[in-house]
Amino acid sequence: MEKTAAHILENILINRRELTPTEWAQDIALGLGVFVLGCVYLIWGGGSLIPLDDAFREFTGVQRYVFSYAPFFYMAVMSLVLVVRRITPWLVFVVVLGTYLAGRAAMGGQELLVLAPCIALFTIAEERSRWEVVAASVLTALAVVIMATPGTSLAFDLYTRLMVFMYFALAVFIGISLRSYRRYRKEAEQRLEEAAAIR
Repeated sequence: MEKTAAHILENILINRRELTPTEWAQDIALGLGVFVLGCVYLIWGGGSLIPLDDAFREFTGVQRYVFSYAPFFYMAVMSLVLVVRRITPWLVFVVVLGTYLAGRAAMGGQELLVLAPCIALFTIAEERSRWEVVAASVLTALAVVIMATPGTSLAFDLYTRLMVFMYFALAVFIGISLRSYRRYRKEAEQRLEEAAAIR
């Protein structure tokens, strides 16, 4: 029984396939690219969904973010673990989502670039089974509900959560669509090979 449970857990945590050198290069470039974009976002936007002027801050109750190096650490963790996203998608998803929530809380609810969590969720939608996609989607929805937000305005709070939720929903949709397309293409190739063999 213990061996069976351990085997199931291992199958969930680790993908049973070898990555090609091209796939490794793609994921390394992806991790570095997301980190660079995240740093630019932090510097340009001050950690907000949009650059906020003083009047808008006063209207929404959003506090001005005091610059520090901590958000760059959170961005580095979220981005660089994406390098192994296809090897252990669930572990990467949990680390990235947890770091995203911790980073937002540490920044007083200000927005870190949500691209890394979206890519982690996309990877599960593309690589793993349907029930795992559902489980990851539910966890992500709960994260959106509990995440820290910057303002005291209810409207701005709902807007922030809705925007983040839409990004996650889009990631799931793209991942499922890509997996379905690949399955369809593989089946079509198999039918062509069978037809050629019959001829």
